[in-house]
Amino acid sequence: MAALGLLLLITSALCHWLLEPLLAIGTALVNLNALPWLALAVGVWLLAGRPLSDS
Repeated sequence: MAALGLLLLITSALCHWLLEPLLAIGTALVNLNALPWLALAVGVWLLAGRPLSDS
């Protein structure tokens, strides 16, 4: 029974450790705090275009 409790504690801690950064990123995206940076990245990508070929 103690092993089951320890396994549950480790699993809970691992899930919290993995999901906490995802929750922070998701919150920032939902609140649109990163929207100007995403728009800048898309704008740079669109303006960069394809490289000129020599043919």
